[in-house]
Amino acid sequence: MAQEHGPDDDPRSFARQLAAYGGVGTMFPVAIVFGFLGGYYLDGKLGTGPWLALLGFALGVVAALRNLLRAAAALERREREQQQRDNDLASGQRQERRCAKSGRDDE
Repeated sequence: MAQEHGPDDDPRSFARQLAAYGGVGTMFPVAIVFGFLGGYYLDGKLGTGPWLALLGFALGVVAALRNLLRAAAALERREREQQQRDNDLASGQRQERRCAKSGRDDE
């Protein structure tokens, strides 16, 4: 699961996460409203009552949930990659310290 980040962490990383979450927060209602309005427009043109508006609303909800899940997966993937880079960096630093202690420069 995602770890909480404090104000002392990398500000660019925090800004990227904030932008990603803000984008999801914006796209969620936009997808629902566009779906509903598209269905409402078609209901007016075709005289089908509220059925296409309801269908458009449902499709908007599905699209919004799909966007939410994709964004969450992308954020999780980025966080895992960052954690792996941090682990690799720490591992490399430990290796360098071991080499320095033993008097060897390359391994």
